[in-house]
Amino acid sequence: MPLPPEFRVTETADSIRIEWDNGALERDGCSGPFFKLFWLPWVAASVWLTGQWVWFLFRVPPDRVVDTYCCLPFFALMSWFVTWITTQVLLSRNWFESVEVTRHAITHTFVGRWAPSPSVYPLDHLDVVAFGWDREKPERHPTDDFKEAAIYIVPKNGKPLSMIGQWVEPQVKSQMFELIREFLADNQRGVRTEVWGQPDPLSKC
Repeated sequence: MPLPPEFRVTETADSIRIEWDNGALERDGCSGPFFKLFWLPWVAASVWLTGQWVWFLFRVPPDRVVDTYCCLPFFALMSWFVTWITTQVLLSRNWFESVEVTRHAITHTFVGRWAPSPSVYPLDHLDVVAFGWDREKPERHPTDDFKEAAIYIVPKNGKPLSMIGQWVEPQVKSQMFELIREFLADNQRGVRTEVWGQPDPLSKC
């Protein structure tokens, strides 16, 4: 089954590349509206909490010294850390992403504001490339949790690393995995491919 038209596949004898624009995808993974509703009141609370801390710095009651110099700074820093993480997730909605598999490595690239550096996984260092359907512990890796339907990279003697975020439909992720699996099989790279779990017919996220 071909990928949706929002995804562009370029395949040669030596590589396969899948690229897409998160902003052109219809799916929010049930997180887009949540993060937008969460972000505004959380930022307002962070500003208020920081203002309270600054106010106390100049007018510290004797019985609030511990709050001023310990509790308030801690909660203020934590609130801004969560604000930064939430902002990063919202910005990722407009990133361009690509996954390229060559004879030597798998590269996951992000392009956009505050996008992280590309993730490169040399095939010689990988044990398994897998697709996990559900949110339970995979039977073949009972000590490692996987959190969502995604393509997973399993380094040798390492834990699974998730690829491709919440903006791509699980079914599309599965199709992408099958393209990667076919390329790895055709090129006999010695990397095993597995499917963990089964699709949840009741899940809409």
